[in-house]
Amino acid sequence: MSPDGASIHPVDTEAIQRRTLRTLICGVVPAGAAMTSAYSASAVLGEELTGSETFGALAAACLTVGSALATLPLARLMAIRGRRPGIVAGYTTAVLGALIAASAAVTGFYALLPLGMLGVGAGNAANLAARYAAADLAPEEGRARTIGNLVWSSTIGAVLGPTIGLGPARHLGGILGGGELVGPYLAAAVLFAIAGFVVYRWLRPDPLSVVGGSEFATGSR
Repeated sequence: MSPDGASIHPVDTEAIQRRTLRTLICGVVPAGAAMTSAYSASAVLGEELTGSETFGALAAACLTVGSALATLPLARLMAIRGRRPGIVAGYTTAVLGALIAASAAVTGFYALLPLGMLGVGAGNAANLAARYAAADLAPEEGRARTIGNLVWSSTIGAVLGPTIGLGPARHLGGILGGGELVGPYLAAAVLFAIAGFVVYRWLRPDPLSVVGGSEFATGSR
């Protein structure tokens, strides 16, 4: 009982951690597939639009640049609002990035491709942030295994991505009339949207808020 007579229910951190890990795994798998689907097509599309291998490689490299640029803003957002808003923001940005890259394939305007890949990179930053979310409530002796499980799950998605992007998604792009290389980016947008929905819907309670690591949690006490 609290001093004012209200009942205090202990937080079952083990149950929350299990739910958190399941949710994050279900998010990073499609997000990992989305990233490699977009990445596998970027160099090919960039070279096709410009006739230059250098510009194709530049477009692909923008994924890494976008991930680096998104890391600090997402970290700041998570420090203020918690893990869930930060990860969802990263995936949402990646959806927009994938659609911008798809528009490059449709219009033939190369500048849209590296811009879109910068946005896709935010999805990679969100996947990396998911590792911290997985470790928030993990016992100290089990954090390495917890993070390892998430990395392993993300790898599954990364392996599936090129198969999806350069296989059925590419064929679908041709059917839709936008060109075969539209397909991998449309697939990436859908997969990022799925990842964002999973985290938004089921990453509750927010693990960082449970441990009191966000300004939102601290200020609401």
